[in-house]
Amino acid sequence: MTAPETAGVAGEPRELRAEFAGVLRIGVVVSGALLLVGLILAIAQNSVGIAGRTGALPFGQFGADLLTGHPWAWLWLGIVVLAATPVLRVVLALGNFASVRDRDYAALTGFVLFVLLASVAVGFVA
Repeated sequence: MTAPETAGVAGEPRELRAEFAGVLRIGVVVSGALLLVGLILAIAQNSVGIAGRTGALPFGQFGADLLTGHPWAWLWLGIVVLAATPVLRVVLALGNFASVRDRDYAALTGFVLFVLLASVAVGFVA
């Protein structure tokens, strides 16, 4: 006997829901792994990271800091991956709605993506 399938939103293929769930699951796992690496590095180095620092973060040396094992870089990357995961889901939804030529949902999803990206842009400027 198999488990009953959950009812989905009308017109939403089960494969697409599974793909969305997979993207979210992978994003959370990757983010958690990056955060764990950063935490382990911070503990191993007895580091408070950049907690006592004021001003802008040194993003110009971000790649070098990742390669040399600076905990703040790994922690920051984990947070960015976690924040970007739902945005990737919106991008996938937009692609799906565009491929099936559902203009209403594609327009709505495009607007949501615009708002998300505009928020990120305002956050960098502010």
